[in-house]
Amino acid sequence: MIIGRLKIKKRSTHWHQQQLRLNKKRHARKLRKRRRAVIVTHIDVIAPSVLSYTSNSAETIAFFNKVREAIFTDELYTYRGQLRRKNLRLKLEEVERISLPCAVILSAELKRWTLLGRFVPKLIGLSRWNRRVRSLLISLGTLAHLGIPKKRYRNVNDDPRPDQVVLVELTSSSSADGEKVRRLQDDFHALISVFKPQQFISRALLEAAANVIEHAYADKSCGETMLDPRQRWYATASFDPNNKSLRFFIYDHGRGIPESLRAEQSWLEAIMSLRSFVGVGPNDSEMIDTAVDIGRTRTGKNERGKGLRDIVNVVERTGAGYVRIISGKGDYRRFFDGKVEKAQHGSHIGGTMIEWSIPINAISS
Repeated sequence: MIIGRLKIKKRSTHWHQQQLRLNKKRHARKLRKRRRAVIVTHIDVIAPSVLSYTSNSAETIAFFNKVREAIFTDELYTYRGQLRRKNLRLKLEEVERISLPCAVILSAELKRWTLLGRFVPKLIGLSRWNRRVRSLLISLGTLAHLGIPKKRYRNVNDDPRPDQVVLVELTSSSSADGEKVRRLQDDFHALISVFKPQQFISRALLEAAANVIEHAYADKSCGETMLDPRQRWYATASFDPNNKSLRFFIYDHGRGIPESLRAEQSWLEAIMSLRSFVGVGPNDSEMIDTAVDIGRTRTGKNERGKGLRDIVNVVERTGAGYVRIISGKGDYRRFFDGKVEKAQHGSHIGGTMIEWSIPINAISS
């Protein structure tokens, strides 16, 4: 009996010592984990509740600046002994409204991310996005454009009452791709032909669109550091059910019209001689406004003058609607009757956005 009790006691002591050793090992592992630095593999960018250059300019610009900082970041992390660049993690759950120009620019920025050889951006909480925002980005083709599998959003319910009805899915290509430009012109022509327009309206729009794309990256001095390395343009068209109008958009990552004009001495002299500016010189919206006036009145002003003239001619000859040019820090809107609205943003929007808005009743009249 005594021998049996001694054996049990010995086993019990051995088991107890073994448990102590295991507890020490667990405690040591916990200490090592606490001492180890947390590896951050992503750059989180949270969008504001409203993405619009008209109604929430400051927060919208700050958001896009953060997206571009993430795109061009040099921040690295180590994974299994290899250096990797941090990925972009985009959070759109808080967005309640996004304008179509902002949706196009967001699509272009995310596409630029993938073109620079990065991973596909992580879009967090897709099922929790606002239905109207999600519907717009899906119909625009943003998710498909990024190569995100359709099974991730195939069963997501769309908003039955969208602010904008996308009629031409987002198209993108390089400036040198003449075939893609002609295909875009065909899409625009097919859309506007439904309303049996006067012939000059269709011709003016197609010529202006082709001219904008051709000269998007015409300034070779701007380099490629902050541009799309493949010099891409982005285009789409939509129907605005509230204003009963067709809207056509073209966007590029060029340096912008104001900076291009400042780089050309003849244009800068012409602008400064036409108007007197208070302070160091005209801001970006004033540069666009004055350049459009020069382009309309001085036909001898090179191809840039012709391009600006073509952009404005679309609405002037139609006799309705407006053209909007957001470029650099400037935001310029010119109506068919010559009325002008100008605004100045806090920083560069990252390129040039051209929008034509034409009421349907004016197209078919």
